[in-house]
Amino acid sequence: MMNKFIRNMMILLAVTVVLSGCVATGEKKPNGGADTSQTRTEGALLGVVVGGLIGALSGDNKKERLKRAMIGATVGGLAGLAIGDLMAKRQQGYATREAAIKTETQIVRRHTEELHAQNQKLAQDIRDYDQQIQNLNTDYARLQAQKEIVATRHQEAQSLLTLVRNELTEANRQVQNKYQQNQVSASDLKKWETQVANLEKEKDALQKNVDTLFSMTQSL
Repeated sequence: MMNKFIRNMMILLAVTVVLSGCVATGEKKPNGGADTSQTRTEGALLGVVVGGLIGALSGDNKKERLKRAMIGATVGGLAGLAIGDLMAKRQQGYATREAAIKTETQIVRRHTEELHAQNQKLAQDIRDYDQQIQNLNTDYARLQAQKEIVATRHQEAQSLLTLVRNELTEANRQVQNKYQQNQVSASDLKKWETQVANLEKEKDALQKNVDTLFSMTQSL
């Protein structure tokens, strides 16, 4: 079953590379630099991997996990391609503040959606870890093995937190840059502020998950 899963994932990866390459073909940066196909491809590949892994971690049996992994990889690939396209626009540079704020609003929204899913998975993992630790009781060897698992998850969550902080800083920098035209409609500005506030909330939730995982490792 696992061999079949890996084989199918490789097929999805190959298809995603082809599709993302086709979408980006011929597009150049305004300054004459290289095209943006790499950014889109990287976004799509990341989406495939993340979506596939999240799907593989859900489900009650191998068959269901495989099915969800395939669905997750497909949906994740499409979402990754979309965020890759938005990031390509960022790399190209914005001509006006209006263009910057509209695209950055979309980027922040997509990051918020992804982080929300990650926080939900982290919260579930924490509940599972807590239950497993209680079940192990005084089995020292297995508790230490569980500690290593929790510690690894903590490091992953901490790295994600750093990425989110950096993304918020970059998004704000992009919007605050000096542009040829700085006028932005009140509606667009409100959407931007709302999305940033939402990402800030998810970042705070991630911080709590990070702190909980750290406390859990310290208690073992």
